[in-house]
This record gives sequence, C-alpha cells and structure tokens, in this order.
Amino acid sequence: MSQPEPSGIDIIINADGTKTVSYFGQPRPKELSEDELPAWINWAVHRRDRLAAASKAEAEQSAADQ
Repeated sequence: MSQPEPSGIDIIINADGTKTVSYFGQPRPKELSEDELPAWINWAVHRRDRLAAASKAEAEQSAADQ
C-alpha cells in the first residue's frame, strides 16, 4: 500500500532566527528573510493548487476513459 503524500509547508525557525522551509515533505533548505517568506509561501500554495488540479483532471479523464 502506498503512503499518502505529505501535503503542506513546514517552516522551521532555527536557533539563529533564520527560517528553513520544506514543501510537500521535500526539504528545500533555503534561508529566508522576513521579506522573502510570504512570497515563498505564496509560490508553494499556488504550486500545491496546480498539482491538485492536475491530479483531479487526470482522475476525471481516467474515469471517463473507463
């Protein structure tokens, strides 16, 4: 049985105050400034939404083919 895919954004605040983020369980070690964080989250949310829409369209096409 396959495991469900992680579906979120984890933001870790390091001891030195920098932030490290991971997206859908894939580490994206990127130190972000306070100014960069909102733009990165916005990108990640839009990417998640696009992936979900593509997955839904693929499932609908598969159902229509059967």
